[in-house]
Amino acid sequence: MNGRVALFIAILAWLVGAGTARANDAADQQRFAGWIHAGLLDPSAPIDKRREIAAEIEVLTKDDSEPGLLYLLGSLYHQDPARSSSPLPQDIDRARELLSRAALHGKVPAMAKLSTIELQAGNRFEANVWAQLFYHYAKQQAKVDPRWSEGLAASILRNALVGFPKSEMDALNESVGAMIAQYDVQIMQGLGRIAEASAGNRFRDARPGKRMLLNSRDTSGRTYEAGVAEYVIEFASDGTLKQLWSLDAWPNPKLAKVLRNLALGFRIDAKLASEADGVVGILPLEFVDGRYSIRDQPASD
Repeated sequence: MNGRVALFIAILAWLVGAGTARANDAADQQRFAGWIHAGLLDPSAPIDKRREIAAEIEVLTKDDSEPGLLYLLGSLYHQDPARSSSPLPQDIDRARELLSRAALHGKVPAMAKLSTIELQAGNRFEANVWAQLFYHYAKQQAKVDPRWSEGLAASILRNALVGFPKSEMDALNESVGAMIAQYDVQIMQGLGRIAEASAGNRFRDARPGKRMLLNSRDTSGRTYEAGVAEYVIEFASDGTLKQLWSLDAWPNPKLAKVLRNLALGFRIDAKLASEADGVVGILPLEFVDGRYSIRDQPASD
């Protein structure tokens, strides 16, 4: 594949309750679907009802037993409700807490999101710690699931390192090494559960090859920086998308709109359509570089 390729769909949709690792737990799926259908991510739904659902999730994140819910709630606190579908007031400190707990229990994307949060806040050292951790564990995940790309990890790391003082590199490496030493077993156990859940997911994108977005620029002509748009999707009985809700987009919230048409194009094999009817899951789209135009990349496997 051309090294300059702009975007790919990470076509392992997390079709379990908010991305938790118990692939066959129907109760989790039903619970998550219930929250979504009740309006958690629907700006037109009554705000009191939406906040009531968020309060229910708050209770379930008192401990670290469900990293997927930590990630979900952290993502809601991360966003500005005026520019997103979150029912909660933006609270970056709370988002940091929840996403950190999720990251240290195997939710690798939380590391990338934390790096972008810290970079935007001007906390260069912390941004680089999370970027280094993301790069390290993205490579580990690629070993157990070849569909996982290191392109986003490289972009996040590159952005964090721009202008970072060389005089602080030793301290950075020491901090990253200490975190890996302390949390590696815990993170890898979480990664293992997520890989197990993904292995049981048969609802892949049925379109040939990988989708790529090119020539994606903002109104000022600037190319969007690397990031992710995350959507909650529900399948229809013909294998197409029945509904789509925006969960989060980072570091630029405009990515939710930029990548929406690609998300809407998600399809599953017609043979699985009846089985997938009504299934709700999370679809992350990774945006690496936006210099080219949309086309299909022939599948390599």
